[in-house]
Amino acid sequence: QASVDKFMKQFAADEKRREEEEEARHNTMDADGFVLVTKKRGRSTTTDGSGASVQVASAGSVKKPKKNKGELVDFYHFQQHEKKREQLLKLREQFEADKARIAKMKSERKFKP
Repeated sequence: QASVDKFMKQFAADEKRREEEEEARHNTMDADGFVLVTKKRGRSTTTDGSGASVQVASAGSVKKPKKNKGELVDFYHFQQHEKKREQLLKLREQFEADKARIAKMKSERKFKP
């Protein structure tokens, strides 16, 4: 157990040192005047021409609210077909009723001079 603890302490120290080195290299100009672009999680800071630090939001930090669909009405494909069939049947019945009503109105029409 002692060797495991020793290894974990050494590993943690190495990780901390590596992160500090990466932080020091992040957005710094080298001798040739180039800025090394490094990947950094979360919000990254960049510098503009005057040396002022500018905050930039990463793509992952902007979250869109999820749509709550609630209960799905027609989950299965056959339910969609049944619903469409019922609507068509209802439309046909309505059409026939309208046709009968129009025929009745035409027959009741009387010549009024």
